[in-house]
Amino acid sequence: MFALTRTTMRTTRVAMPRTTYYTSAVGISPKPNTLFKFEAPVEATTGEGGGYRPRALEIKVRTPDIDPNIYKGPSLFDYVAKWWQGGGNKPPEVEVEVTEPKPEEIDTSGCMLAFAHAVASVIKTAAGKAKERADYNNASADERGARPEPEGVTLGNAHSDLNQAVKDFGDCLRKGMSEHEAFVKICQAEAKSMVEDMIKDRFQTKGKMAAFQARVTGLAKAQNAEIARIRKQQGKYAVDLIKEAKEINVALREAHVQITKQLSSLGNIFQGATKEYTDIVKKSDGLTRVLPSVVKALEACAKLPDDKALAAATKALADQKTAIQKGVTKGDKDAEKAAKTLIASLEAFEKKWIG
Repeated sequence: MFALTRTTMRTTRVAMPRTTYYTSAVGISPKPNTLFKFEAPVEATTGEGGGYRPRALEIKVRTPDIDPNIYKGPSLFDYVAKWWQGGGNKPPEVEVEVTEPKPEEIDTSGCMLAFAHAVASVIKTAAGKAKERADYNNASADERGARPEPEGVTLGNAHSDLNQAVKDFGDCLRKGMSEHEAFVKICQAEAKSMVEDMIKDRFQTKGKMAAFQARVTGLAKAQNAEIARIRKQQGKYAVDLIKEAKEINVALREAHVQITKQLSSLGNIFQGATKEYTDIVKKSDGLTRVLPSVVKALEACAKLPDDKALAAATKALADQKTAIQKGVTKGDKDAEKAAKTLIASLEAFEKKWIG
């Protein structure tokens, strides 16, 4: 772009930022003014109770009306020059919007409390039945009332009630952590192991519930740390994404500033070209006139001397030179000499200003 060869103008190149932002995020060459919506990469949690995949960040990227080829190497200066020709008065920008999901954290406290209450209720009931049997056995025949529930029945009922408590515990966890199935299953297995030990020990609970609570709390803590680790990685990905978009926007603005200054300078230069062209015509003694097509082409070059504007100026001057030759009467030596001198002046003008 800018084929001028005899002016003070010098094309400045602005380095293109790295393009991993587009290739990694979108995977294709961006199309003009397109909104891309995608999710940041996410991995599953690891360790005991792992396998949960946290919700991903939602990222929206809107590309300005940019020629896709700009991402394959052309300078931003060249791009902005083409964009300017379309009437833009400020540099285009890449827009990035990141939406974070609601905070995710495993909380077992409510389900743990409900499970502890259920276990305590079963133990209290079983203890009451045991006391009834003891009182019955210690009483005289006259003092005895109805025969109490046999120990086997009490144990059976307690076992059934505790298994139901384990199931309810798992269901409670699933309500708030429907996608943490591996974690829920481990917690249920720990709960089942604890209640089976309690039954074997005739409902001796000393230390068992505290150990169980510590185990489940530790599992939750480990998984919360995993979620935080993955979320931190996603956050870094989003930060890098936004940083790169800013780098592209900085380069676009820099190119915009440069071309604004240079186009202003070129405008002044080509204003001089129009005056020089007019002076040449005035000295032609009526062999030609100031052509609107030439003036229009030179004015276009003053706004943006790109290949299109330069080609139009070249054609307009060529048409004028052809008209001058056709207008000379054959055999009129003086006219032929004047025409030759005028055409030479126009060619020198063209070489100086257009190249």
